[in-house]
Amino acid sequence: MTVNSNWTCTGAVGANSTCTPRCGDGKIVGTEACDDQNLVAGDGCSLTCTIEAGFTCTGTPKSTCVTTCGDGTKAGAEKCDDGSDDGVDCETGCTGWEVGKTCNSASPSVCVSCGTSCPTPPWITPTPTGGTSGTANSVNGEEVDNSVCGDGLITGKEECEDGNLIEHDGCSNKCKFSDGYAGGNVRVGFTYFYVAF
Repeated sequence: MTVNSNWTCTGAVGANSTCTPRCGDGKIVGTEACDDQNLVAGDGCSLTCTIEAGFTCTGTPKSTCVTTCGDGTKAGAEKCDDGSDDGVDCETGCTGWEVGKTCNSASPSVCVSCGTSCPTPPWITPTPTGGTSGTANSVNGEEVDNSVCGDGLITGKEECEDGNLIEHDGCSNKCKFSDGYAGGNVRVGFTYFYVAF
């Protein structure tokens, strides 16, 4: 009798052997709910091929697992998950939280108002107060802008930087001031500056 390569059997091959699915081979068999072809915990499919809390896994033979923003379980790369995906408190897609708020890492995340005294989110490197960081480069006398909009650092030709690529929040997805936000107190790099034009 031959044992299928997707199974691990103990005991003598035949009537007295006990077989279990081989988790981590990328094929969903037997009692496996997922199999993402690895034995890494925290990526959606557990070490025992069960779906981890806060994730949805699809696909066969190899599973692809994604977080489920709005389910109240902070998982994977989610910055917060307050139990809804409405963009209030925790942003749509669970990519961060609203300006003037802070959220904890509980499940579900609890978000509170903190105004101008909000701590810097853990995924952002704050811009130094009073200036910009980074340098512009030039190639053949032409300026090259190596800035990365959304990284939390004001570099190159960026006018503002709020650590995300969300439109209409004061700083656009191209790191330019959004309409209606030029002048006055503008949040830049998680430090407040007065900007006059």
